[in-house]
Amino acid sequence: FSGLWPSPTPTLSPELMDHSWLTGIPCSPPCWYGLEIGKTTPEEAQEKINQLSFIEANVTKWDNISVPLYCKGQNYYYCAELRFDDNILSEIGIFPNYEITLKDVIDEIGPPDSLSIGPLSSGGLFVTDCCVRFYWIDRQLEMLYMDSDSYKVCKQVENTGYKPMPSIVIHQIWIWDIYEKIGIPWSGFAEEK
Repeated sequence: FSGLWPSPTPTLSPELMDHSWLTGIPCSPPCWYGLEIGKTTPEEAQEKINQLSFIEANVTKWDNISVPLYCKGQNYYYCAELRFDDNILSEIGIFPNYEITLKDVIDEIGPPDSLSIGPLSSGGLFVTDCCVRFYWIDRQLEMLYMDSDSYKVCKQVENTGYKPMPSIVIHQIWIWDIYEKIGIPWSGFAEEK
């Protein structure tokens, strides 16, 4: 999974970092820069994406159901991905090019409704990777912590009664039509050790 999300770059200029999903400016999830799940067409999305200062619009290919959007100044790492179903936007993926913790997110938008944990891979006897997912139903947000090399964080979350550490880093944000509660209800943070 290396390269799917950028490593934080402390020297990146602020105009190349997208915080809109967190601040609600110019619109709050489930909207992202005027793109709306279940409403926006690829043509409308392309028009809006071409106006974003942090996206390399000239390298974006709009001939697919999954459209990767590359970050300016980031050696072609994805900043975001748009997914379409029957020519209507169905999912928006956002891959922060800066470090943001779960505590930072909760301080800004409040706690998630629920969380789930599991491996990234599809199985086998020895699980060696981890994914912790956090869900905000009203905002139609799903946020992910992912580690392709270790199940350690997933084990910690399990062992603390499904309470993650505040310092867990968010690697991906997905906006999609979450219509029912998923996972285990949020019950707060574990204590940092």
